[in-house]
Amino acid sequence: MPRQYRSPRTQLIKASGLGLKKSEDDVDQERWSVPGIWLDLRNAPNKHSDVVTIISLWIIRSKRGQGHAGRVMSALCAAADALGIRLRLEAHAYGRGPLSTAELVVWYSRYGFRHTRGGTPDRVPMERAVGAQATGRRKAA
Repeated sequence: MPRQYRSPRTQLIKASGLGLKKSEDDVDQERWSVPGIWLDLRNAPNKHSDVVTIISLWIIRSKRGQGHAGRVMSALCAAADALGIRLRLEAHAYGRGPLSTAELVVWYSRYGFRHTRGGTPDRVPMERAVGAQATGRRKAA
């Protein structure tokens, strides 16, 4: 019996161990969540691609500053490495978010993301290769 196809996005969510549940279903994009944390991921258009794009990672205001985003990103990167999945994203600040685009670029760089070609100062495309070395976390003051 042939194995059922599981998208890289679905594999990544399951392997992350974050306990995220699908909260909104769409053919191209899905939102996964646990209380106070939302993560939107998209598979590459090619069914056989090893790329998952992070559309957004959102932490509600009352949970910010407690390390939740870092734990989510660390778990996603570890799962992506284990599965051989490359991660892409576009760093850009949403409205009055807690970080500017430049600060987001630095934050994502700590998890092994690197700027790719193109973009603008407000929208910076980034990619993380499988096994990319993280630069470490910021030291607490």
